Parts: sequence; C-alpha cells; structure tokens
Amino acid sequence: MVFEAVPNIRAQVVAPPQRMLVGFDAAQQEARVLALLSGDEWLCHVFAQGKDIHSEFAAVVWPHFWTLEANARKVLREGIKNAEYASFYEGSEETVHKTLVVKLGDPSITIGQVRQMIAIMRSQMSGLIAWKQRLLTQVARPPHEITAHILGRVRAFPLGMYTPADVVNWPVQTFSAYMIKSGLVRIMPRLRRYRRPAFPIIDVHDAIIFECDADDTDRLMNDVEDCFAQQYTAANGTEIPFPIEARSAKTWALV
Repeated sequence: MVFEAVPNIRAQVVAPPQRMLVGFDAAQQEARVLALLSGDEWLCHVFAQGKDIHSEFAAVVWPHFWTLEANARKVLREGIKNAEYASFYEGSEETVHKTLVVKLGDPSITIGQVRQMIAIMRSQMSGLIAWKQRLLTQVARPPHEITAHILGRVRAFPLGMYTPADVVNWPVQTFSAYMIKSGLVRIMPRLRRYRRPAFPIIDVHDAIIFECDADDTDRLMNDVEDCFAQQYTAANGTEIPFPIEARSAKTWALV
C-alpha cells in the first residue's frame, strides 16, 4: 500500500491573480508577555537589550554556547525551546526529554539531565517564579479567581480546581490576544482607504494573514508593522518591545 504525504495546509492558501498575502508572527511573544507580567529582571533585561531569548537560555544551560560554531549554536537554540516552555508553564519533563533526544540527535540524554536543565533555567528567573507562586496562591483561596493584566477580565477556578499550567498560561494568552486584537482595531480604518480591497483572512494565535492588491503590498507591510508593533512597561519599569516583521508571498506557507 502506498501512502501519500499530507500536503502542507498553509501551501494550499494561495492569493488570487494580481493579489498577495501579507502576514507576520509576533516575535517570541509569550516570553515577552511573561517578562512584562512578572517583571522578572533577567527576562526584562534580555528583551530590553534586543537579545534573542532562545540563545540566551541556551547560554545559561550550556555555558560554552557562544564558543561553538554557528551550526552547532543553531541546533542547541532550537533544542532549548521546549525546555523553555516547560520552565515557564510547569510542563512535562518526559515530553521535553523526548523532544530533545530528537532535536539534538543525542539518545544518551536522560530525564535527570532534562530536570537539571529546567531547574537551571528557573533559577535564572526568580521574579517569574515569584509571580507564578502569587498566582497559584491566589487561585487556591476563595473566590479562586485571577484578574487579567489588561481590561480587568476575570477567570474563576471553581472550588479551586486548577492545574499550574492553566493558571500561568491564562493571563499570558489573554494579554497576547489583546495585543493582536488591538492591532486589528488600529489597522482596519487604514485598509478602508486602500484603492482596492485589503482585508485579514486568517487569525491564528499570534499570526495574522492579510490579502491585498499586489500593488499595495509594500504599503500594507508598512501598515502592519506600524499597527501591530507595540511596547509596554513591565512592573519593574523596564520597557518591553513587541516587534513585528511583516512578510509577503503568494502563499501562506512562505509568509
């Protein structure tokens, strides 16, 4: 029996003739929001200095990281991402272990090493750990609620039933959604002034894809970056940028 590969769904989203797609992914958005909400000194410093969070975490776990050649650094940078989110959200060490074995191509990696890796990362972020503990303490007590950083939205955990990952993830996702939607509010009046119709067609998590006339591609890319790039002040007074880099292509797979 012959099985055909499932085509990339993104490659099936193609702009009509004389039209283009313009879109973006928010750069390292969840880590930036965590820095903003927690005021963690180390995370805030990384983003305020315009550094790459994945490389910085890799250097924390592997102190020799910056002495390696570029390809080796790239492998470690990609490998660290799952461990990052485990350190943020109390993720599964087993899942991180399986992923690291594949990404780093090293079957000798043990669960114990993964556990130590996550512990090292958490020790770098005392402010984040303290913020998470405050949230968990809050939901453990009646009325078992936490309030979003913006707009005052409240989530209740009835009878104190919750998982730590849910408690930490909710304010992050709420703030992330606010940033994306506020960008849409800013850009929609501009799109109405285009010579030919331009409009959003896809909204997935921290990415939005627009369709526009080919002649309006550069204009839309500029408007997207202007409307969606934002900056907020963390609890410790640090300015945290949320940069956006727009891209264009005929198909979503290349945006």
